[in-house]
This record gives sequence, C-alpha cells and structure tokens, in this order.
Amino acid sequence: MNPIAQAAAPTPVESPEEDKPLEWEPRVCEVSWWQTGQSRESLVERLLGLFTDPAAGLTRDKARRRGLSKLLDWLEGQPGETWQDRWMASGADAAGFEWSDLPLKGRGVINRHQRDEPATGLVLLVAGQAIRPSYQWLLRQRLRACRVASCVRRTWAVDGLGVVTLAHTA
Repeated sequence: MNPIAQAAAPTPVESPEEDKPLEWEPRVCEVSWWQTGQSRESLVERLLGLFTDPAAGLTRDKARRRGLSKLLDWLEGQPGETWQDRWMASGADAAGFEWSDLPLKGRGVINRHQRDEPATGLVLLVAGQAIRPSYQWLLRQRLRACRVASCVRRTWAVDGLGVVTLAHTA
C-alpha cells in the first residue's frame, strides 16, 4: 500500500495578482486550543493515560513520567496562560536544537541522561498537542521525530502522517 497515493494533495489557490505565482493556502494558526489550556493535573492524567501503561512498569514509562514532570515544572516557571504561551516565552522554540539546555540551566555539567529527560517529556507534550513547536523548530531537531510520530499515530486522526513519516525517513 502506498501512503503517498492515499494522502490528499494540497490544493493550489490562484493569486489575485497576475504577476505573482500560485501559492499554497496557508494553514490558519490558532491562538489557543483546549489541550494547551488544560490544568497540569488534567494534562498529566491525560498524557500518562494515553502514552504509558502503569501496570507494565516499563523503564520507558518511568522515564516518560519523570521527563514530563520535570519539563512541566520548568514550564510552570515561565510567563503565560497556556502551555503554548509558556513554551514560546521560554525561548525554547527559538533555541532550536539547543532548547534542552534551557530547563537544565544551573545544574552544572549536563550529561546525556539529564538532557534526555526533558526531551522525553516534550515528546508527550507535542504528541498530546499541549504545545505546538514551530515548523522551523521541528525541522532543526535531530532527535525523536520517529518517537513523536509513533505517539502521534496513536492519538491524532492524521491522514497525511504516512507522508510525513516517509519524508523523515527518506
């Protein structure tokens, strides 16, 4: 089965001015959505319910719980009304690949394990749509695109996800 053949192609729109080329219709950027406005308690309950199995006691699930908790602790210290507001105010989106240095400031020498914790929490926040990093930020990440896609597949109704996965692996 070819996922590309089944994905709906974007529809070009005609430019109102003759001297300008055809453009793709831009996606409307929402200011707020219900997932980003959830309380910490509700958000944690929803994300852990979706992406962990408490009965399994897997090391992966323990890391997800710990990473989510630490990242939310840091985001709560940032200004803003929603998780998205806090993400943007933190400077993490603008920091690109080096974003994980921000929640770890002041901890001395940072090892890989410490850097992985906020990244693991971020996978849940992105897949659970609590935050929506910019496309520029997403494209600069060398990490976890496949992990995010795996979590997203379980929760989003996305017809074009096969195209995104193929583009990432190509």
